[in-house]
Amino acid sequence: MKRPLALQPLPLFTPADVEKALTLAASGISLAGIRTAFAVPPKVWRLIITDPEFRAQLDVCRKIALEELSDRLLRVHRWKDKAAAKIYSQNLQFLLERRIPEVYGRQEKLTIDVDVDLRVALDRGRARVAALEDSSEADELCS
Repeated sequence: MKRPLALQPLPLFTPADVEKALTLAASGISLAGIRTAFAVPPKVWRLIITDPEFRAQLDVCRKIALEELSDRLLRVHRWKDKAAAKIYSQNLQFLLERRIPEVYGRQEKLTIDVDVDLRVALDRGRARVAALEDSSEADELCS
């Protein structure tokens, strides 16, 4: 009888495998691409990348790859095909905004500066109070 996947021992990555996975991540390969490079089934891969130490190293390498992508934005202006450069830079900006929003996300600030003149409302209220005090309606309302 086959044991459930959760109870099977995880395939151990040798230090060379870990190094290869981190190198692939730093070069910009997706997690699915790294999994494919090792021919690991998706369920087993999900268990492997939940290892806190490996995941932390993987995240650092993926961030390095994204930083390298951001550096490419600085060189796109040299392209001869300006239309292709524009599309490429827009795609990179879109990706970076989603992957590292704290750095490359749109910084939308909303500043509301409203001057409210309360004198008009106060004057109207005082006029209504004065009118009520002069009329007999004030006595009826209070009693």
